[in-house]
Amino acid sequence: MPWGQRIRLHPARHAAADLEPTHERILQEQDHWRQQGLPVVQSGVRHDGSCIEVGTPDPQRAEREFLQRYPGVPMCFGMEVCPTSNVR
Repeated sequence: MPWGQRIRLHPARHAAADLEPTHERILQEQDHWRQQGLPVVQSGVRHDGSCIEVGTPDPQRAEREFLQRYPGVPMCFGMEVCPTSNVR
């Protein structure tokens, strides 16, 4: 970055320490979600603290079910497909 340019910092909407316990629970419950036909392909706390990001093949269904199971936690949902294995 050239000298003289400014960098703006914005406070996170939510502290990672507040979101991380729920994210850890989601990771621990991956088998549950897979058995429900809703695999968690990708997940993590967004760097800006806005939400826990969840990638799944059915984000609309995930939004309904995750918000019911983890109430009060900000979450963002996106389409992610399960990778196929090319192992021979």
